[in-house]
Amino acid sequence: MIKVFHPNSQLPYYFSAMGYRDLLYERYHSRHTSQHSGLDARALQLAEAHHFQLEWEPFLKNLPREANILDVGCGNGSFIRALKQLEFKHTYGIDLSEEQVQIARQSGIVEVEKADAMMFLDDKSGQFDAVFCMDLVEHLTKSELVDFMLMILKALKPNGRLYLRTPNMDSPWPHIYASGDYTHETLLNATSIRQLLGSIGFVKVDVHPSLMRTSPWWKEVIRRCVYHVLSIRWRLELFATARSSRGVVRTPNLLVSARKPD
Repeated sequence: MIKVFHPNSQLPYYFSAMGYRDLLYERYHSRHTSQHSGLDARALQLAEAHHFQLEWEPFLKNLPREANILDVGCGNGSFIRALKQLEFKHTYGIDLSEEQVQIARQSGIVEVEKADAMMFLDDKSGQFDAVFCMDLVEHLTKSELVDFMLMILKALKPNGRLYLRTPNMDSPWPHIYASGDYTHETLLNATSIRQLLGSIGFVKVDVHPSLMRTSPWWKEVIRRCVYHVLSIRWRLELFATARSSRGVVRTPNLLVSARKPD
């Protein structure tokens, strides 16, 4: 146990070594995401939903629109909004932050609740066709992440799908994203995420680059040209260390899909 002083109180209180989560998740939007993005709750949700829709639509074409879907760590509901825009009919979300859940509900995303993921999944064996974890797994310790993935594997139906997004430690500037949130615990690259999911029992683990884009259109054209030039440099740097660039993903995030065996 650790003794600390709450910033809004003169009295000390006690919490376990991982108890910082209670403090930081309590006002996660107002103390982190809104300050980082510069957008209010509604604008941030709409912007994230639009990005999610563009990013994930190519990978979800074969997922039935009647699928039973769970979004773990749903935050402000932006990914559920994106799924609805893609015409998925049965979506549900859970999140630890009461503030985030209320933001989602106030915007019309009512299929969400405040819940601990492990407790929620404990009695959900074989109930979901797909489980999504957007920007979530990095918030767990290694031991927690293994337990969490085992719970998801159990909660999926046979041939069910896991989809996740997480910061990519092979990106050129990984710590801008990976160290930009005090609650991050476990950081991965394409190799380690394949190792983790394959060891747990998932099959067909595929890792893809995340969507990168900016606006207006002319900035996006410049960005793509610069990125192409830099990609040549990065491949040369790997070559100089006697390593292959094959299979190395360079985007800020990794998009991962995996399947539960039949």
